Amino acid sequence: MKKMMEQDRKAAEEEDRKRQVFHDFMVKSVQAKQQARAREREEEILMDEKIKRYREEAAQREALLKMKKAEENAAKEQIFAKLNEEELRRRADKEYLENLRIELMQEEAAEAARIKELEEAKRQEK
Repeated sequence: MKKMMEQDRKAAEEEDRKRQVFHDFMVKSVQAKQQARAREREEEILMDEKIKRYREEAAQREALLKMKKAEENAAKEQIFAKLNEEELRRRADKEYLENLRIELMQEEAAEAARIKELEEAKRQEK
């Protein structure tokens, strides 16, 4: 009888040990799943932060490029305006010189006509 009781006690202890092992296994399994989910959430948060940072940096780069392009366009416009102004000044100078040349030719022609008239008048007086 003692042997049977001892066997029952050992069987009960073995059963308790198996239950405890199973319980520990289940607890560890649940904890492992929870830890895995927590890691996944952390990774998702990190990935979302990286994506957000990338988008912000991309927006900053885009804004910087737009600003540089605007500066370049303003510089080009300034250069073209200066070139246009110089071209207008050159044309005005050319026109002024042409008018002076014409005026000089007219004065020379008038002077030549006066000289001719004077010579004509001297010849007729003789």
